[in-house]
Amino acid sequence: MRERIATWERGKGELLESIFAKQDGIAQSEQGKSLAAFWKFLMSSAYQDDFKSTLDKVLQMKPVQEMGPSRNIRYIHHDRVNAGAHVQETVAALSQQLRRYVDENFLEEERRINQLVREIEGKAVAIRNTPPPEG
Repeated sequence: MRERIATWERGKGELLESIFAKQDGIAQSEQGKSLAAFWKFLMSSAYQDDFKSTLDKVLQMKPVQEMGPSRNIRYIHHDRVNAGAHVQETVAALSQQLRRYVDENFLEEERRINQLVREIEGKAVAIRNTPPPEG
């Protein structure tokens, strides 16, 4: 997305349409659905409570205890939350970049419109005492 914004030479609307179409495609893909389900799981306290309870039961099983202590398994839910937060931070950064792009173009267009209005006003003032000939 960053590369497309930096190199885009056509209209802003076309770029946004292209980006959102790809975003919809990603959301409908298997990976997108998986990520959405994962995030829903992470954000649900009921799912997290169930997971912790199940994990505690698994860790109490004799074959698992015989494997020895493993910090990675005991705190896996923290790692998942951190990973999910990282994904959300990346999405937020990309969204912020896209917002800046839209705002920059909007401000540029607004400046151009104001410049044109000033030019028209200046020309109107210049010819106000000399109306065009009737014809």
